[in-house]
Amino acid sequence: MSSTRMPVTDIYELDRHRRDLGDIDGLVASIADVGLLQPLVVAPDGRLIAGGRRLAAIRSLGWNEVAVNVADSLTDAAALLRAERDENVVRKSFTASEIASIGAALEATFKPAAEERMTAGVGNPEAPGPQGRAPQVRDEVGQALGVSGKTYERIRTVADDAADEALPEPQREAARETLDALDAGAPVRPTVDEYKRGTQTHVRHPRDLSS
Repeated sequence: MSSTRMPVTDIYELDRHRRDLGDIDGLVASIADVGLLQPLVVAPDGRLIAGGRRLAAIRSLGWNEVAVNVADSLTDAAALLRAERDENVVRKSFTASEIASIGAALEATFKPAAEERMTAGVGNPEAPGPQGRAPQVRDEVGQALGVSGKTYERIRTVADDAADEALPEPQREAARETLDALDAGAPVRPTVDEYKRGTQTHVRHPRDLSS
């Protein structure tokens, strides 16, 4: 991983899930007063991994460039996200919507490398087989976000359904309501299980998140 500065126009977001950034006026005022204390986390190509509210604030301020931490691998991204949580003891835990959105960005950026790692062949200590098995991407992403792989998978199932225009609108609405409940602090497993039981149409299985 590395720290550098990047043009704001070079940073882009994976726009797959609805996000409510809330009132960022306070954050804008804070950054204008004391600067950006925590750099954004981005992939090498500029894809935003973490820091959506900070990015919106600096865009509002009209900054041309910003400090970023560049994650070259999923391991780097996980370490940066953990450091960001640890360094700010008053930081709220990620909401379910944030977990889904950041997790999607992590997967899109680093899953191909994980798949290559799993097919690297004999002699690779992380390759499947007698020498061991590499963690599933869902588990690595979940760990980076402070939840288990199973919890991350459940959240992604609901978030993906809420965003899937191919699904019937009643099911999408049920998924949106479930995501809102999760964001408000509802326990993940029973809430998602209730959502699945309550859908009248077939709830598609989550994508294969194995590396």
